[in-house]
Amino acid sequence: MSIFWIGAVEGVGFKNKGVLVSWPGIPTAVSLYLVCYTAHPVFPTIYNSMKKKNHFPKILFISFALSSMIYGVMAIFGYLMYGEEVQSQITLNLPTHKVSAIIAISTTIVSALTKYALILSPIMEAINTRLMKANYKRRSIRMLTGTGLVLGTILVALVVPLFGYVMSLIGALLTSFTSIVFPCAIYLKISNGYRRCMEFESVVLVVIIVMGLVLMVTGTYSAIVGIIVHL
Repeated sequence: MSIFWIGAVEGVGFKNKGVLVSWPGIPTAVSLYLVCYTAHPVFPTIYNSMKKKNHFPKILFISFALSSMIYGVMAIFGYLMYGEEVQSQITLNLPTHKVSAIIAISTTIVSALTKYALILSPIMEAINTRLMKANYKRRSIRMLTGTGLVLGTILVALVVPLFGYVMSLIGALLTSFTSIVFPCAIYLKISNGYRRCMEFESVVLVVIIVMGLVLMVTGTYSAIVGIIVHL
């Protein structure tokens, strides 16, 4: 709502034009888009905390559908408002002296902070489990691992340049494998789909796997080239 208000009322407008489709940038764009779907590590934490666990598939579908819609709308707003000048995050383009822009930026920051602990939770639990086997005190372990993870991620965020290209590299190299290729391959394996390769479902899964691999290769190449060029 804040972004729409800036475009419609604050004078930015929705009249900027540029190249509608830049084919060389497709791998980078799709890789960045994939980063938005890296929530898989927190699925067990969310599932185990639910009172009615049978609702998890429905909630998962609704969450991904709403997220996809919001991402798409924001991409359209960014193109119409700033054209080819839009940056990797539209908040970097916003006029910071406007109240609506401050609200949009603050909401983005608060959103990151609220899910920060949830994202780090599986990593922290895995580390804690290993350390507890060495008979360390539980409370001290949680304090040290939690503080260390927070400080480490903050340090990476401050030191690593070219955030957009780095996120694109992560999306292409890791997310495309963990979110597209790996789940489909595992499903084929456990369902014996590899023995029924002529069935429609198996064919679709194989096509998705191939597309994921192509995206992983092209996206990784584009991201690395972008990082090298801008260093």
